[in-house]
Amino acid sequence: TAIGKVFLTFMGIASGASLGKEGPTIQICASLFAQMRNISDKKRRLLIKLGAGVGVAAAFNAPLGGMIFAIEEYIRKISTKIAILLVGATLIAVFVCDLFTSHAPYLGYINRNLLHHDGSIIVVGILVGLTCGLCGALFTWLMVLVSVNKKLAINRWRKKHYLLNALIFGLLVAFIGHLTGGLSFGNGTSTTRYFLDNDIQAPWYYAIGKFFGAISSVSAGVPGGYFSTALSIGAGIGDLLHHFLTGVPLVQIYLLGMAAFLAAITQSPITAVVMVVEMSNSSEFSLPILLAAFVASIISEQFGDGVYHQQVLNYIDPARYNETR
Repeated sequence: TAIGKVFLTFMGIASGASLGKEGPTIQICASLFAQMRNISDKKRRLLIKLGAGVGVAAAFNAPLGGMIFAIEEYIRKISTKIAILLVGATLIAVFVCDLFTSHAPYLGYINRNLLHHDGSIIVVGILVGLTCGLCGALFTWLMVLVSVNKKLAINRWRKKHYLLNALIFGLLVAFIGHLTGGLSFGNGTSTTRYFLDNDIQAPWYYAIGKFFGAISSVSAGVPGGYFSTALSIGAGIGDLLHHFLTGVPLVQIYLLGMAAFLAAITQSPITAVVMVVEMSNSSEFSLPILLAAFVASIISEQFGDGVYHQQVLNYIDPARYNETR
């Protein structure tokens, strides 16, 4: 499974799928820990959860984000021993990754002069949170609809005719990419980072292209993650809002949108805040990011659970659902 994930994820992203490597990285790390023998089921389950946090930390060069993700999403009760294991595992993973990649934050170094804000940022944070919360709920609904809804007739058809399905939705991914000038291809990290580094506006269709590019990629059956794609979509939504909030620095809108949309689809606002702050090295802007993320998460919760909790029902009995929370 792990080997297949590596190959298919590489091929999917290389083909232009609007998804990231982070989801498969989490699954690969968790599956490797799951293969350990001569240990109890309880310890194996713990290692799988630790593996998920390690995967996030390694993928984003964000050890704190990986730790918080594992705690908020998987580990409900944490002891000192588990905390030490989690800290050690994530730090080692990031250290090893740093040997082969850049030490720079995932989103680069933000111009701190552009992060100064006043009380009006509260209103902006709420507006961004509301918008991203609604868009995130729609994104989650569509993702669950095309990926795990067994009652939908088209999903039964897709499972039976998977090659034809891959061709049809693959062409749709290519068509969306053509309409957006290639901006919808990939996870969008380099594009979003370019917008952040240069403090320039994204094309108005950026968020729309990434949004439907990701939905189409999942519909085609391509394995991939939502984290980095969600950050790109959130940045695009923030860019659209900036047309009405011209008095706010563009970089601030980008950061608010990224954290808010990620919080909306995962309903893990603390993870979203820590990751965006850590990846952009923007700790002085953490309170506005926190506000936007929690507003988005609360709005999204009104329409159902986060995307991961809904998708997991495809693999376990609904009676055990609460065990995943």
